[in-house]
Order: sequence, then C-alpha cells, then structure tokens
Amino acid sequence: MGVRRLLLGLAASAMIAPAALASGGGGMGGGGMPSVSAPRYDPVQEYQQGMADYQAGKYKSAASHFENVTDSQPKSANSWYMLGMARSSNGDLKGAEKALGHSVKLDAAAVGPMRELAVTQAKLKENDKANAQLIALKGRAASCNDTCPDSADLKAAVAAVEQALGVVAPTASTKPLPDGVKLASIDGGDLAYTRAVSLINEHRFGEALAALDKAEEA
Repeated sequence: MGVRRLLLGLAASAMIAPAALASGGGGMGGGGMPSVSAPRYDPVQEYQQGMADYQAGKYKSAASHFENVTDSQPKSANSWYMLGMARSSNGDLKGAEKALGHSVKLDAAAVGPMRELAVTQAKLKENDKANAQLIALKGRAASCNDTCPDSADLKAAVAAVEQALGVVAPTASTKPLPDGVKLASIDGGDLAYTRAVSLINEHRFGEALAALDKAEEA
C-alpha cells in the first residue's frame, strides 16, 4: 500500500468515527454517554510524525506515534508494520513481534511484515516460529517462479530469514568454520563438503559428519 493511499484511508476513517458518534450510532439509550469515544489523535498527523521520527532515528518517539495510529485505526496493517519496525529498532523485540504479528494477520500478502516477523522471531530464538514463516515465504517464492511483482522481494525475504536463522552458507564476513572443515568448490565430493557446512550451521552434527565421510570417499 502506498503512503498516499494509506494516509487517505486514515483520514477517511478519522472523519467517519466522529460523524457516527454525532448521529448517535453506538451510543447508550436515554441520552446516556456514548459507548465509544472519538479518536484522541489525528491518525494522519501521527503517522506522518512517526515516519519523520523513524527516518531521523528517533525510534522511541516514532513507536509512540505509531501506537497512537494503531489505537485509533487498529485495522491499518501498514501502521502495525511501522510500529513493529520502530520497536525493533529501539530494542523492543517482543513488542515488535506483537506488532508485526498484527500486521501479518491483517495483510497476509505483504512480504515486508512477514520477513521482519520471521527475522525478529529468529533474534528471539523462536526458531520454530521463524521457520514456519520461512516455509511460507519459500512456498510463495516457488509459486511465483520469477513471474509475479513480488518475486525479487520474496527472494530477498527468504535470504534475510535464512541469514537470521544461521542457515546460509558462511562467507568471508561470517564466523569461521570449525577446525578441519573448509569451504570447497562445487565439484565432485565438494558438494558433500558444502552440504556438511550447511548441516553444521543447523547444529545437525551427526549428519554433518556423515556428509564429510561421503566427501572423503568421493
């Protein structure tokens, strides 16, 4: 969803709520106080200020503004997404997980929230949850088969989650391999070495040793 479209939606919702209250919708009978109060914040202004603070690195303030948006517009998937991003950048991973989870529930087709939810869960060592998101992303990427508009985003999301889970083959920038294990070119028995490296990263040491034995036999 584009920012302009989101802001228009927020503005429309902000206008509808007070109008409904003024007409008596949702109120109590007999002239009592209405059961729903009007939004305390202008969601459009709050969203814009949240984005400005986020871009300026003021993540705590940004999260506060995005919370105001989600309080008044709880069905705005993108606002929950940005709240999750702000919380994550401010070090609140559990809060980020909750916000990102809301965003994914509201808009399951969006790649960014699913990616960030999985990465956050990996950081929290909730690997089962992160792997579930990874499987879903891989399934969508396979179905897309380089033909849909989200193809590049899906591939990047899969790579980001795999890296967060530590299942990506190590490169020069990652931690060194255990003694006696080295990367090799993809040729003959070297395929088995590569497989062993992947298994080591997944802490599947028994299978890794078997793969190394296979490499020695090749």
